[in-house]
Amino acid sequence: FLLLLSLFSSQVMDEQRAILDALLGADRDGEGSQKKHYTDRENCPYYLCGLCPHEFFSNTKLSLGECKKKHSASMKAQFEQKAKEEGNDYAIERQFHDYLVSLTQDCDRKIQRGLDRLLLSTESDAKESNEKFDEEVKVMAGRVEQLAEQGKIEESMALNTNVQEMLKQKPSLQALAELKAEDLLVPGDDELIKGADADAEKIVQLMREQPHSKLQKLRVCGVCGAFLSIFDNDQRLLDHFRGKMHLGFLQVKERVKELSKKFEERKLLEDNNPRSSHSSNSSNQRRYNQPMNFVKEGEGDRDSG
Repeated sequence: FLLLLSLFSSQVMDEQRAILDALLGADRDGEGSQKKHYTDRENCPYYLCGLCPHEFFSNTKLSLGECKKKHSASMKAQFEQKAKEEGNDYAIERQFHDYLVSLTQDCDRKIQRGLDRLLLSTESDAKESNEKFDEEVKVMAGRVEQLAEQGKIEESMALNTNVQEMLKQKPSLQALAELKAEDLLVPGDDELIKGADADAEKIVQLMREQPHSKLQKLRVCGVCGAFLSIFDNDQRLLDHFRGKMHLGFLQVKERVKELSKKFEERKLLEDNNPRSSHSSNSSNQRRYNQPMNFVKEGEGDRDSG
């Protein structure tokens, strides 16, 4: 009986401890808190820097699933406090920067693949349309001559008027054949494209006003590489520009710019003061397992967010 009572009490204590761990954290009593450090391999370095792709691109076509690293608010606070008191941990920020660069490079390749695909399709369509057009004009011109030879002058003149109207469409077909990549790209570096809801409407308007908007219905988003159609209604286009994937890549690219600028400024400082390069970062040069790139070959499906 005493043994059963002891086992029951132990089970109850374990259950209560698990509840307290979930509510207050495993280090609620302060045990082991001095041993934990943000550079521990269990911590996600990208979360520490404020942008873990596992979270940021969740529930999109680029979802990575749940991050296997720990997202600890206390470790993030420690990381940020260290930056305030001793300066930035450039070892972690450099790794974060390099990973974001790899994401943008993958995205840029996806954008280029999309443009190449559209240009190839457009070239094929233009060739087929021109051949069909020329054949129709040839047949109609022959009919004009035939009617004239038969003395049906009025019918011949009327048909000839139709032929002349058709020939006015030729420049449009020629323009289709001469489309370039920039004609099929929704710019990704314009000042208007910052992700704000108010700006999204301006982007849709600009997209509709592109000079070749009626020649090729598809466009490639210059931010995330998704295919967009000019025949989509405004709400669908707005949903894309306000979507999680589009805004996610906007933030990724902005962070790359910010960090690149920070590293350049630090390099200038070190060049002027070589001794400053020996900082506390040397003790934190820990490497984390790099996650695989997630913009995969062959992606180019239309996506609204």
